[in-house]
Amino acid sequence: VISLLVICGVDAMSQITAIKAGKLLDPESGTIAANQIILVEAGKIRAVGAGVPIPKDANVIDLSNSTVLPGLFDAHSHLCQMTSPDNRDLFTTDIRQTTSYRAIIGVKSAREYLDSGFTTVRDVGNNSNYADTAVRQALANSLVPRPTIINAGRIIAPFGGQYHLQPERRELGNPEYIFADTRDEMVKA
Repeated sequence: VISLLVICGVDAMSQITAIKAGKLLDPESGTIAANQIILVEAGKIRAVGAGVPIPKDANVIDLSNSTVLPGLFDAHSHLCQMTSPDNRDLFTTDIRQTTSYRAIIGVKSAREYLDSGFTTVRDVGNNSNYADTAVRQALANSLVPRPTIINAGRIIAPFGGQYHLQPERRELGNPEYIFADTRDEMVKA
């Protein structure tokens, strides 16, 4: 099974690409259509159907022996987090890593998502000092192939909402969290 938008990477964004799909999954209708042509121009799907003419200057991707589906969405991810086999405690792993290192992890994770068929990723936080925002900005400038990223930035949460920190060590939540316990603190955050 091939995810449709994954195969239309950065190089194909400026030209016309015709994808010959042996089978095309339509999740909205729950159907599978055979022998379809998908015409992609400037990164947008322009036409889909069995009789779509292929322009002679198009880049043709022959997936006539494959099933093609729309890109997948992950609605809860943490692109800039990576634990090791010997330390699966996200909190103590995170606070030992710099924001720049976490951004590199984010680029690697974004590519892995794309290679797995995910064309949109919603990142919900735990990304140091806006590493997820830096990754989204860099990838949006086509530095590397990437999924669309919708990111949260720093998490706004009540103190102790996710991690039970010692009250006298509130700084351990920085820069992952902006703690806000009241309405006024939420507005300020």
